[in-house]
Amino acid sequence: MVSMLHISIKLMQIILNHNSSFFAMDTSAVKNEVKNIFLSVFPEINETEFSWDDTITEYENWDSFAHLRLVSQIEKKFEIQLDLDDAINLNSASDFLKLTQKMLNSS
Repeated sequence: MVSMLHISIKLMQIILNHNSSFFAMDTSAVKNEVKNIFLSVFPEINETEFSWDDTITEYENWDSFAHLRLVSQIEKKFEIQLDLDDAINLNSASDFLKLTQKMLNSS
């Protein structure tokens, strides 16, 4: 009984001390989810028209409300909190992806 408890405690220590990337989504899954969020916020853009590098000015409907929806949906999906200063300066899907990956890797 004692050895089983010792093994369980040791296993929990390994899990808790393990690199956080062990628990993170893989890069392609994060990329796919961010893209899906963009496509849901901007339904006028279809998957073939989507570009990671298109900026705010290239989206007809990217206003402050769309920006807020992007931020809130990404925060909810990935259970992260984006820094306000960082979130304000996001200008493309690529920017959102990079910040999301950075936040996931730092948690």
